[in-house]
Amino acid sequence: MAFMNTSAPNGQRWADYCREEAPVSVSRRLQGRWAECIAWASYFELTNDWSRMPEYQPHGPVGGVIEALKGATMGMDRKWAEEVQAAALNLEDGCRKEAERGRELPIIKRRLR
Repeated sequence: MAFMNTSAPNGQRWADYCREEAPVSVSRRLQGRWAECIAWASYFELTNDWSRMPEYQPHGPVGGVIEALKGATMGMDRKWAEEVQAAALNLEDGCRKEAERGRELPIIKRRLR
C-alpha cells in the first residue's frame, strides 16, 4: 500500500484524500477519488520500474491501492464491495489498454511519455 502514502496532485497523501470519499461504482465504473488514485497508480506503474522498488512488493502500486480499497469497503454490503473492487480492476485494465494504444489514461487524461 506504499502508493497510498505518496502525494496526490493536491498535495495530500492518497490515503487521506481517498478516505474523505467512499468508493463509488456507477454502471460498473469506478468514480471519484478512488478512480483518480487507481489511474495515477497505473501511470506510476507504467512509467517506473516498480519491480525494483521493495516498497511496492508483492502487489505493485495498483495492487496496493486495490488492497486499500478493499479495506475501505469492509463492513459494507458484500455485493456492492465486490462491484467496486471489480470496477477498480476494470479501470486498471483500461489504463493499460489505453497506454498500449498511445492514448490518454482514463480519469487523469495523461499520456505516457
